[in-house]
Amino acid sequence: MALKKLLIIFSVLLPVLWLTGCQPSQKNDEIVTGEINGVTYYIPEDYFAHKALNYILDNTFSLRVVNPDFAPLMISLEELRARNQRYREIGILAKFYPKLPPADEVINKAIDRLHASKLIGEEYGFLHFEQPEEYSQDQWDVWLEQRDGKSLSYATCSNATYIKVPQCRYHLYRGKFHIQIDFDMRLLPELQSIRANTLALIDSFQSPESAQTFLDTARAKQASNPL
Repeated sequence: MALKKLLIIFSVLLPVLWLTGCQPSQKNDEIVTGEINGVTYYIPEDYFAHKALNYILDNTFSLRVVNPDFAPLMISLEELRARNQRYREIGILAKFYPKLPPADEVINKAIDRLHASKLIGEEYGFLHFEQPEEYSQDQWDVWLEQRDGKSLSYATCSNATYIKVPQCRYHLYRGKFHIQIDFDMRLLPELQSIRANTLALIDSFQSPESAQTFLDTARAKQASNPL
């Protein structure tokens, strides 16, 4: 009889507890912290799934993400290749340089070294340059972002068969940070969104809360476009 009463009481209380929010709380992901130039960065541990490639060390952090959601790459590169999804991998290397010159100066010198002086036209919001015939030995084309006559960022890509994936590298400058983004040439039309997502990802590392929010959003997006 006493057991029957307890079962009745529990059956009445359970809906009340559910409605009042007394549910098991969702466990947050582990956060890795690292300091760069006196600033602490909070990076979800899943972004370091590939230990040999991903790290935060010596004023630098390196990550692997999946386009277009920028969720962490959690499977091996071999498995990614087996699924014909290797082109979605993006590598991000951000390094702080205390004495980094202005971006415009750095970019113009880099493009001069590539001899990419032949303007093809505007593509994807960037100016597309290629090397004239006499400088085509390495076959690197350049996509340059300019505003008010100042160079802000640039990407280099090559169709040369000796270059393995990724065939493109995007150089982005923010303050004293040089951000290098490696990606497959098939993603070149998405360069604007790659830049925006990279900056949003790095900005999210300012606090554990914003880092967790970005990660949760990225995972939700990836659910609709899984690997």
